[in-house]
Amino acid sequence: MGARDELQFLVDYENVREAGLDGLEYLCDTDAVTIFYSAACEKISRRSMDFILQSRCRFQAVRLKRTGKNALDF
Repeated sequence: MGARDELQFLVDYENVREAGLDGLEYLCDTDAVTIFYSAACEKISRRSMDFILQSRCRFQAVRLKRTGKNALDF
């Protein structure tokens, strides 16, 4: 199987929690994952982090300074 184009995943973790991370086992090193989280939802499972780290994708976690209704809708 040949290389595929880079995929970018933006995850509003406060709204989707672990269910929003389904499919992490399919990440590859050309992908990028950004997870937005807040004080209300700061913990990601060890299993999910293992998939992210093993994929060698570009990973960024962004903590929201403020939360509110639809804070991440853009």
